[in-house]
Formats: sequence, C-alpha cells, structure tokens
Amino acid sequence: MAFTSGTATDHEDYFGELITFLTTDSGLISDNAEWEEVWTHADGQASGIVLRGQGASGTDNIYVGLRLVTGATSDSNYIALFGMTGVSQDALTIEQHFGVSPEARVWLDSGSMKYWFTANARRFAFAANMSTVYEAGYAGFFLPYAAPQNYPCPMFIGGSSSAAPNV
Repeated sequence: MAFTSGTATDHEDYFGELITFLTTDSGLISDNAEWEEVWTHADGQASGIVLRGQGASGTDNIYVGLRLVTGATSDSNYIALFGMTGVSQDALTIEQHFGVSPEARVWLDSGSMKYWFTANARRFAFAANMSTVYEAGYAGFFLPYAAPQNYPCPMFIGGSSSAAPNV
C-alpha cells in the first residue's frame, strides 16, 4: 500500500500528480503494484488515459479510465472515471473500450487544493480539499461478501457525483 499527500496548484496539476503517483510511486514499484498506462488518447493523458492494475495475484486486468474535463468556469472542472473489462488500441475515446461503466465524477478547483492519494495493485482512492469542500474518488476492486463465481469482477468506480442529469 502506498500513500502520498501534497498541494496541487490547480486541477491540471492535480490530475498530473495522480497519474504520476499511480504509475511511478516508489512504494508501489517496490511492491510490484504500480498501475500501467495501457492506452492514451491521441491528444494526451488529460484527454483520456486507461490504467491497468494487476491485482493481488499479479494476473488480474483491472482497467480504469480517467479523463480531465476542464470547463469555462472554475466550478466545472472534474475527473471523469470509468471502469472497463478490456482495452481496444483502436479506440478514439474512453467510451469506445470494452464493457465501459457509467461515468463517475470527482470535482476539482481551478485554484490550489490539498490532496491525498492511496493505492495498491487492486485499487486506488484519492481526495481533494478545496476550502471547506472535500471531493473523493475510488477505482478498482473491492472485497464483496460473495463467492468468486457469484461476483467474478468485483469492480467499483465511485466519485462525488455521476454524469446523470439532475431529475
């Protein structure tokens, strides 16, 4: 298990720090638990990236897609999170991969914010503090109260909100 915290200058810095932590953190590397970049959008990581976690056995394929969405106003910046069952190298967007989950969102600020990241080979969680508001996300496997044959892919993708319109 690896952990880090710090302060990001803005939403773009936060996203970059998260990807760097997941793919290059020395604690994750020493545990053979770093997440591997397996697909990147043609416009770069911020437009979409898919990471693969290898799980506790080292043989799992835990696919998580992340995209940084930057809006015109300070309150419209967020990370979009997706789980998926497979990766297509021909995909032009995250949504074109295999078995993509609905989108979860973690809202970010355009200004400075404190952050906390934790990860292992099965999952990662992250949080941001903007003034009196905390936003958080979770992606990867969890331990269900069920037999493996009843729950073969125990993946959870969660954020502070969903992409569903307000009803």
